[in-house]
Amino acid sequence: QIDHLLLREAHTLADGTQIDIMMGSSYTFYCLEDGTELLMVRNTIGPDNVHSGTVESLDALSQAAQQKIKEYFDAQGILYDIFATLEDAYDAYCILKDDYSTYVLSQEMVPTASNDEIIYFLTVVTTPDSGTNGHTELRLGAAFDKDTGEVVPASELFTCDPDELIDRFAEICKVDDEALIAQMKVNFKPEYVIFFPDNLEITFPAEALPEYGLSHGMGFEYSEEVCALLHHWAIPNGSGLE
Repeated sequence: QIDHLLLREAHTLADGTQIDIMMGSSYTFYCLEDGTELLMVRNTIGPDNVHSGTVESLDALSQAAQQKIKEYFDAQGILYDIFATLEDAYDAYCILKDDYSTYVLSQEMVPTASNDEIIYFLTVVTTPDSGTNGHTELRLGAAFDKDTGEVVPASELFTCDPDELIDRFAEICKVDDEALIAQMKVNFKPEYVIFFPDNLEITFPAEALPEYGLSHGMGFEYSEEVCALLHHWAIPNGSGLE
């Protein structure tokens, strides 16, 4: 039984350093000659062959709808750069040495909620945060018509325009930082809204709030106040108000 495939000197960094690549069944490691693991890249997960609790999976849909949704995620592609991250990992290792923690890259595309008309997906991209020796997440939502697999633009799910939406959600969350709210309005993208059976969230990545230097999220149960901002056909099963 073969557990790993080791490729010696399979990649060369910008300064000429040789990198070994070790491939396993669910990950790939990029290592120095002495075995130091600079970067681990987990195999991409989804959008098919993913089951999440009681949420419908992609294989519950027609073949035509499945194909359309797969085409969407194929076009979205991988949202990280392996070799640029590897260069950053090596730079960090040269500074930190024994205190260095292996950088990790991963991307998952999983179904998170559905109803009779819509199936919702979440893309989660994990990338290193070199400033903290930790990791950050990019979270992106997407909605699809269950019959056709066509994308349902997130802006069509709501009963108001994006600026009003941020104002209303900030009011519900009792966010009173006017500068933060203004920056959210400027940088808001509909794909920052993610649907789950019993709640929805709006998550801004750190680069969307540059003056704050952090990711910022707001979570909401499906209260009548929140559901008033959604078209009825967009409310997921499990909300209690569908």
